[in-house]
Amino acid sequence: MAKRKSGLLQAFAQVLGKPQKKSRKKSHKKSKPASDSGKSDSPSAKSKGKAPAKEEVGEPSAAPPKEKSAKEKKLDALRAKKKDLKSQFESNEEKIRQTEKQYCDNEMKFMNWWQKRTDIGTEAANELAQLRMDAYKERKDQLLAELDKLEREGDKLWRKISHAKLNIRVEESSDDSSDSSDFSDSSSDFSDSSDSFY
Repeated sequence: MAKRKSGLLQAFAQVLGKPQKKSRKKSHKKSKPASDSGKSDSPSAKSKGKAPAKEEVGEPSAAPPKEKSAKEKKLDALRAKKKDLKSQFESNEEKIRQTEKQYCDNEMKFMNWWQKRTDIGTEAANELAQLRMDAYKERKDQLLAELDKLEREGDKLWRKISHAKLNIRVEESSDDSSDSSDFSDSSSDFSDSSDSFY
């Protein structure tokens, strides 16, 4: 206990009035082995001795913050404005990049749509042309069939007309022959009667 008290007293004395000796004693104490110094060299003992000493000496307290001048305030405001403008510029750049990306995507979608529309239009036009060709061919075949039918019917009618004409001629010729035979018979009868008259 006596050693511990003496160590505390030495620490007080060093802090209060003899800083040079304090440094010498500290170097001397550091050279001593731990067994000789005992508990007086422990950091807890030193801290216990130093804390009240600092309060007694009274270190100068930190000076209050200096009020900034108008120029410094203006510079701070300009720095803050510059920082805000920079962040706003970066935000606008990001928006521009997003808008450009969206524009490219929309342009690609439009190109795909246009290509699809062109393909569908071409396919529809080809199908319509094919349908027209098929309809034309079908109508042509139908008209040719009707024409062939009319030609056959015309041939039949022509044969009938020809046969009728032939029959008329035959009948006319037969009538002419019968008329001539009747005339010859009547003339012979007349000659016979005249002979008898004379």
